[in-house]
Amino acid sequence: RLVAPILSFTADEVWEFLPAVEGRAASVHLALFPKPEELYAGDPAPLLEEWKQIFAVRDAALLSLEQARQEKRIGKGLEADVEIQASGEQLLLLRKYAGSLKEILNVSAARVIEGTALTVAALPAAGHKCARCWNFMPAVANYGVWQDVCTRCHGALTAMGVQPPTGDDEAAA
Repeated sequence: RLVAPILSFTADEVWEFLPAVEGRAASVHLALFPKPEELYAGDPAPLLEEWKQIFAVRDAALLSLEQARQEKRIGKGLEADVEIQASGEQLLLLRKYAGSLKEILNVSAARVIEGTALTVAALPAAGHKCARCWNFMPAVANYGVWQDVCTRCHGALTAMGVQPPTGDDEAAA
């Protein structure tokens, strides 16, 4: 229901495959949005406060990325790694979300280190650019005729059952 305005066809198709429930609307587009308490049963205030702090770090990162862009050290955000220095509770919070920071900041890598105050440094990304996800990764390799695919994308393609195309596959098409 939440993604229906953005992924309208996909959400409607998923809705059709959900198990039948008495009284459920025939289309996701006829269903009401869930109430906040249906999404999060606890008190949302602590979680909202955490995300306010994460967005403050994101604002600092965006300023640092823009400065690096203007100095021509990077082009897009994925061409950068960021190093975030923080202390105290802020450091603990950033470490809690460390696994998601690169996606939140839209960069190739994010490192959190202990410092005296919040600082964010944008650095040119280390590694090689993956031709599939455009992230800079430590290693890329060929996957059939696909060139420069990172190990993460290779794993995703394998998990989805996508076999690497061969030159013969292209000739037959």
